[in-house]
Amino acid sequence: MEGPTFRSGGPTLRDLRRVQRRRELPTRVTQAFQLQAGRGARSGAGLPPLVRALLQRVPAVSQMFGRFVGLGLRPEHVRA
Repeated sequence: MEGPTFRSGGPTLRDLRRVQRRRELPTRVTQAFQLQAGRGARSGAGLPPLVRALLQRVPAVSQMFGRFVGLGLRPEHVRA
């Protein structure tokens, strides 16, 4: 959805359904990943041992992990 949609009175139900279809799966995947990572942070479990080891030993992997947890599978961008 873009600016003109809102300039013309707002999104229609069809517009909203289209956005929901596009966003639902990436949101569910991201939230499941965040939940699993959160469990691992609290208990030391939740993440496979190899992933935990990589997160502890390889800074780039840790940064990518944090970025994914923060931004998700499909980050949205505002179009100018």
